[in-house]
Amino acid sequence: MENEFITWMDRFYLEFPAEVVPDEKAEEMEILIRRGFQHEETVLKGFNEATGGVFQVSQGDDRYQDTIQAMRAGHRVIYQAALQRDVFAGYADFLVRVERPSGLGNHSYEVCDAKLAHSAKPSFVIQLCCYADLLEGIQGRRPNHLTVLLGNGSQARFRTDDFFFYYLTLKEAFLKQQCTFNLGTRPEPLGRGQNGRWETEAKEWLEREEHLRLVAGIATVQI
Repeated sequence: MENEFITWMDRFYLEFPAEVVPDEKAEEMEILIRRGFQHEETVLKGFNEATGGVFQVSQGDDRYQDTIQAMRAGHRVIYQAALQRDVFAGYADFLVRVERPSGLGNHSYEVCDAKLAHSAKPSFVIQLCCYADLLEGIQGRRPNHLTVLLGNGSQARFRTDDFFFYYLTLKEAFLKQQCTFNLGTRPEPLGRGQNGRWETEAKEWLEREEHLRLVAGIATVQI
C-alpha cells in the first residue's frame, strides 16, 4: 500500500539473502516495539477483568487448530488467534465474540488489534481487513466491524465493507507482484524516509542513478 519497492526488496532478500542487508532497527523503534507489547498486555488484562477469562491460543504447531476449536467452543475473547486462508496467514491480537450466526453456530467473531498510536492509521485498517478476510474463510461470514484498540485507551471502530474492497485491490496487486517476481521488475524506491528497512539500499540506488527523487520537496508528478 505504501511502497511496492519495500515488498519487492523483501522478496529479493528471501531469494538472495547474501546479496543485500536490511537496515537495523533504530533504538527508538525498539523502544516503541516494547511499549507496543506493554500496551497489548494492558488490553489483555482489561479483557480478562471484563470477561472473567480470555482464551489464549497455544504457541505450538497446533495454533491454527487450537484457534478453530476455541472459536467453535464460543469463547468470548480469543487472544493471539492463528488465522489462515489460501496463501495468507496471520495472528490477530484479539477475536471478540458477537451474537451473529455463522458457520460456527449462533455466534461469530470480529477482530480487534492493539496499537500504541493514539489515532488509527490506514495501514491498521488494511491489516484488519486482511484478518477479516482470513476470518471469513473460517467462519463463513465476514465480520461487520474492525476495531483498533488505541494506546490512549480509546477505540477506533470501522465498518468492514467500507474498506474491504480497496483491501482486495491491494491484495491482488501484491499477489501479482509476487507471482511475476524477477530481477528485471524492481520498482523505483520512493524518496528519503519512505523505504522502510531498505532505506540505505534505496539511497544508494537513487544516488547511482542521479535520480530526481533526491531533489528536496519534489513531487512524483514533477518528476
